[in-house]
Amino acid sequence: MDLVLDAGSCNNLDKMLSSLERMIGDMQEFVMFLGSYPRISQQPYDAYLFHDQVMFGRQMEKETILSFLLCREAARNGSLGVLPIIGPARVGKSTLVEHVCLDERVRRRFSSIVFFSGNDLNGGNLATLKGSGVIKHQNLASTPHGDSLAVIELAGDMDEETWRGLYTSAASHLTPGSKIILTSRSEKIASLGTAQSLVLKFLSQEAYWYFFKTAAFGSTDPGEHPNLAALGMEIVVHMNRSFVAANTVASLLRTNLDTRFWRRVLRCLRDFASKHLSMFGEHPTNLLQKDQPVYMWTMAKTSNVVVMRDIYHEPSPKISEVPRITAQDVLSGRVMSEGTFQAVAWRSRIPPCYTYLVSFIVSRTDKHAVLAPNISSLMCGGLLHGSPAISPQAEY
Repeated sequence: MDLVLDAGSCNNLDKMLSSLERMIGDMQEFVMFLGSYPRISQQPYDAYLFHDQVMFGRQMEKETILSFLLCREAARNGSLGVLPIIGPARVGKSTLVEHVCLDERVRRRFSSIVFFSGNDLNGGNLATLKGSGVIKHQNLASTPHGDSLAVIELAGDMDEETWRGLYTSAASHLTPGSKIILTSRSEKIASLGTAQSLVLKFLSQEAYWYFFKTAAFGSTDPGEHPNLAALGMEIVVHMNRSFVAANTVASLLRTNLDTRFWRRVLRCLRDFASKHLSMFGEHPTNLLQKDQPVYMWTMAKTSNVVVMRDIYHEPSPKISEVPRITAQDVLSGRVMSEGTFQAVAWRSRIPPCYTYLVSFIVSRTDKHAVLAPNISSLMCGGLLHGSPAISPQAEY
């Protein structure tokens, strides 16, 4: 049967077709517009699952630094652009800057990229620093302007006199379009910048949970282990969004996908955090960021006292130079060596590929206990002395 449309229906159909044609035309322009911009991977929701060497959860911060580096406005008045990046210890400042410097647009923009540490800056003269920096990139033919990028990594502050001398020296030796990035834990360096400082914070709790979940379960689907996923969400609450803690604890959990094992780790972490908060008023990860020692938890039944004195990193040490003991060995109770020794907490596989090491002191007495005059309260609840050895058959 033929379909007969009245005049009103034909008019509505014509309007709808015209509207669809306009939408399609606009979409073509929109797609062409998007094609002119660099592709940005979606993080933290997918990239970390598929790429082992992807920086996690810092895309917006990376774009902020790229915008500063790729702009040449400072060259007009002959000054050097300075961007301060501020954040606590082990928040990812070095990783973020390293990834920015690996971007091809940055390498095309600058003929050289050189990293300096705070120890190199005693003289405050760029001419004397050229031999002490680490050259990350050099290609004199990459840019017609010969601009350079200097990355200065500070642990703390820099006095104004040293900075004035360094900046004056840099301005006389570098082309006007060159840039300087300053990284430090101290907020005081914000006043040294020509651009608004970038404050790097720890991941949000939601993003941190995703990061930890991926590391703890690996290739295993968390949906197949709802009890473990629920325990994992409780575990991350007590780690204060620390990257090192997430990787250390996640690798321990990944070796034993057992509910009782994960529940015991949760109890240890809960006691670990609450005891330090009650005695010192701060979370243990905050104490470690201030280079202060903490009492560590262990799952072994032992009378030993375990103190973590320090966390530090080394750039890609040789395998022969890496300690055989891991922090997971100490926490699980597989190794309880006495005395002072180093252990591997985490080997990062993304640039700059640091190996994070921890320094332990293990003693049968409290002679190394430097945190409190009375440690009896810390010994309550098994924080220092641990609990019965863990095995899949035991009750926790």
